[in-house]
Amino acid sequence: MRTRRTCNVSLEALLDRKVPSGRHRSASEGVRDSLQLLDDERGRRTKRRLQPAQDPFNG
Repeated sequence: MRTRRTCNVSLEALLDRKVPSGRHRSASEGVRDSLQLLDDERGRRTKRRLQPAQDPFNG
């Protein structure tokens, strides 16, 4: 079992507001979801960056 790490005050305050909203059952679930979204967004950005640029004059 992993040990719980402390987080900064602003992150803790955000989790205290978001978890009771019902979207997440716990702070760790909220953090996991947020990290997954961040990872997904970074993947999309990398994919866009690696795609060849389209010629605006030839479609």
